[in-house]
Amino acid sequence: MQLLAIAGRVGAGRWSDHVANRIRPLRTIAVASAASVAILAATLDAPLLATVPLLVIAGAVSMSWNSLSLAAALELAGRRRGGAAIGLQQTLLNLPGAAYPILFAALVSATSWRISFAALALFPLAGWKLLYRLSG
Repeated sequence: MQLLAIAGRVGAGRWSDHVANRIRPLRTIAVASAASVAILAATLDAPLLATVPLLVIAGAVSMSWNSLSLAAALELAGRRRGGAAIGLQQTLLNLPGAAYPILFAALVSATSWRISFAALALFPLAGWKLLYRLSG
């Protein structure tokens, strides 16, 4: 998963350089992430040989946006405020990070893996919506 995520981050950076836009690729990755996690949620009853590759793909896609978001934050903030923008962005992304696994586990315990993964698929869609005004 990590190797595919590395390739995804490099590929996303090259893609965004090619189209001279960071936000549109970020939005596309958000949709792909939501779709891959939703497919995983829908197929959790499939044999393990099918589920594991889906989990790896969903994880890799879901990790491929991070470097691109740093570049976007830097470019949107400009040279004079780039450091502050990246610092704020990373703080807002990582500060609640310790709570995510606990909240996901609680949701799994209260409902099911299927419902929890389906709920997880909603977060990249929220990011897609938030980035809409910046899509350029």
